[in-house]
This record gives sequence, C-alpha cells and structure tokens, in this order.
Amino acid sequence: MTGMLLLSVLVTMLSATSVAAQSDGPPPLPLIYQGEVFLDGEHVAVGSLTARIGDWVSDSVPVVDGTFKCGAPCLLVAPPTAEYIGLRVMFHLEGSEFPASFQFDFPALDAPRSDTVQLFFETNPSDNSPWLLVGLGASFLTVGGGVGYFLIRRRR
Repeated sequence: MTGMLLLSVLVTMLSATSVAAQSDGPPPLPLIYQGEVFLDGEHVAVGSLTARIGDWVSDSVPVVDGTFKCGAPCLLVAPPTAEYIGLRVMFHLEGSEFPASFQFDFPALDAPRSDTVQLFFETNPSDNSPWLLVGLGASFLTVGGGVGYFLIRRRR
C-alpha cells in the first residue's frame, strides 16, 4: 500500500512539474528590426534606440544618419519568457520622453521575423496629430520567409 501511495504522489508531482514547464515554455522567438528614425519629421542624426516590453528592455542600438541597421548589434526584440507574449512593444529613442507611434502586441511566432520600419518620434505629441499606417509590403527575405515593412505617417 505504501508503494502505491508513493507512486501516486510521484505521478502527481511529475504531472504538476510537466504542466508548469509547459506554461513557462521556452523563450519566444525574436523580432529583428532595422530602419529609419525620425524626430519631429526629420531624420535623427545620431542617437540610440531600444525596444521595451513591460519591464524588459532590449540592448541599445546606434542610430546614425537617421538609420539603424542589423549589424553589430541588431535591434533584437527577444524577451526572456513567454509571459511577454501579448504585451505592448514600444520603441524608445534615447533622450526622447515619448515612445515612437508604432506600437504593437508582441506575437507568438513560428519562426524568427525580421522587419524594416520607419519610426516617428515627436517631442510633444498631442491628440490632434494621430498616426496612420499608410503602407505594408514585402521588404526582404528572412529565415521565416517574406516580411513586411511599416510606414507610419502623421495625419495632417
């Protein structure tokens, strides 16, 4: 009888461990970005850029002559756990109080994805200057296949 009880406890513990491991899961697959950065409608000459999801912040990448490229380093949006899936991704320009207008919920991906974006920042955004997605199309091929780019413009 003691053997059956011990076996039952072990099976219960292993089941609980298996369920906990599945809910935590491996880290989500990353998003990789490159593109252009604008502040008040003008290219940012020099700066640095990060992506943030909740309390997680990416490594900083340099912005030179209005662009950031995937080189060393890439702007890699790769939070450490699956708990970040569905949380808001925001891009931040060093020294700017407000995030870029382009924001989205971090997706669960089947493969890593690479996108080219144009990020627009304003020193004093207002409710009178909403932003609008004006284009979506193929930009370049990555591990996961074709990807899109986003062109965000302020409505006038």
